[in-house]
Amino acid sequence: MKATDDNRRSYTVKNRCTALFVAILGTVIGVSGAIHGVHSILKGNTPTGGMLLPAIGAFTIVQNYLITGILAVGLGMAVVVWSIAFIDRRYGPAVFLALCAGLFLVGGGIAEIAFIVLTALLSTRIHDPLDRWQRAAGSRLGLALAELWPYAITLAFSVFLIGYTIWLFVLPPGEVRQVGALHYVTWASLSIGFILLLLVVPCGFMRDIRQRATPDNPN
Repeated sequence: MKATDDNRRSYTVKNRCTALFVAILGTVIGVSGAIHGVHSILKGNTPTGGMLLPAIGAFTIVQNYLITGILAVGLGMAVVVWSIAFIDRRYGPAVFLALCAGLFLVGGGIAEIAFIVLTALLSTRIHDPLDRWQRAAGSRLGLALAELWPYAITLAFSVFLIGYTIWLFVLPPGEVRQVGALHYVTWASLSIGFILLLLVVPCGFMRDIRQRATPDNPN
C-alpha cells in the first residue's frame, strides 16, 4: 500500500522544463516524418522496388510510395499531437514509442532514430522526482546549469534548425544531388545541434529540481 502511495505522489510531480523539451523534440520527429511522407506521396502510386528508399532516406514495409507517404504523414501528425498533449500521461511514453516505431516502418525516415530514443528516454522523466540529481542541483554547478537552461535550449535548437531548414527547403528528401558544401553545412549543423541538445538535458533537470524547491518563483 505504501509503495502505491509513493508511486501516486511521484506521479503528481511534473518536470515542466523536461516536458517542454520532450514536446519540442517530439514535434520535430513528427514533422520530419510527415515531410518524408509528402515526398513519398509526390512519387505517386508506384512500387518502391524494395524496403529501403535511398532517395528519401527512409525504410518502409509498404511496397507502394503513395500508401507509404499517406501513412507517414498520418503517423507523423499523430506523433506531434501525442508529444504535445498526451506524452506526460501514465502510458504516454509507451504509446509515443509505438507511434514512432510505426512511423519508422512506413517511410518516416531513418535519421530520426537517435531523436526517438532521446525523446522516449526523457519522456519517462517528466514525472520522475530526479532523486539522483538532487545533490548536484544544490551545488554551484547545478545552479549555473539551471540558470543556463533557457539559453542552452535556444542555442541548441537554433544550431539544429539551421541544418533542418537547409534540408527542408534546399536539400529535401526525394531529390538526388551531388554532395556539395551545403550538404556538409547541413550535416555539421544537425550533428552539433544534436550534441548540444544532449547537453540541454542536465540543464533542464537542474531547472526542474530548483523550480520544485521554490514553487513561488515565476522563473
